[in-house]
Amino acid sequence: MKLTIVFIASVQLFINCSIQNNQTMERFNIDEFNKFAVGGVYIKLMDDGTHIKQFGNATTGYVENVTPPKGWYFVQRQFYANGMLKSQGQLFKKGEFKTGVWKFYDDKGKFTHELNEDAPFKLTLEDILVILQQKKI
Repeated sequence: MKLTIVFIASVQLFINCSIQNNQTMERFNIDEFNKFAVGGVYIKLMDDGTHIKQFGNATTGYVENVTPPKGWYFVQRQFYANGMLKSQGQLFKKGEFKTGVWKFYDDKGKFTHELNEDAPFKLTLEDILVILQQKKI
């Protein structure tokens, strides 16, 4: 499980560094969303079992949740109404609380800041899971 989390984090870090170095930013595909959304929601199921749910509108902006078939987390990306990335980070699948480092951008796609949601805590979720397994809870 730790290897999977490290792999996902490494991929995200590589993508984020590539985006910042190339000055190209991920954009929400508004045309595709408008074409396929039903009731303001567009759901895609990928071949590997990944579940992608998009919702929102041209007034408030858009949200994309990417949930892999395995693991404890899903990735959430929030977009401005113009389709530019607003924020991205991971949420715990059970309870949907934010975890890890969240990145934030302005409406032009420029990185503004990041926030480590795990910083206030002494134990990581992985530490807690190990303790629970050791105590057979």
